[in-house]
Amino acid sequence: FDRGLLDAKAYMSLELWNAILDSHNISEHYALRRYDGVIHLVTAADGAREHYKTGVTADDSGNVVHRDEPPEKAIALDGSLQN
Repeated sequence: FDRGLLDAKAYMSLELWNAILDSHNISEHYALRRYDGVIHLVTAADGAREHYKTGVTADDSGNVVHRDEPPEKAIALDGSLQN
């Protein structure tokens, strides 16, 4: 899998994120403790834009994927995952 539980936080308001955690009776601290380590790979949109793909495209394994975010939004979402 290439997504962690906390990735969803980047796609919603803080209020919604906290409501989801509350509805499952967990804290963000609990979610973070589930990991022994995290390797954050920065989006290709930030520094290697010629390799950033949007729309209906193929990933590096040849699988058809759909990526909605233009480069600027991908960079902003990536930044929100780092804070």
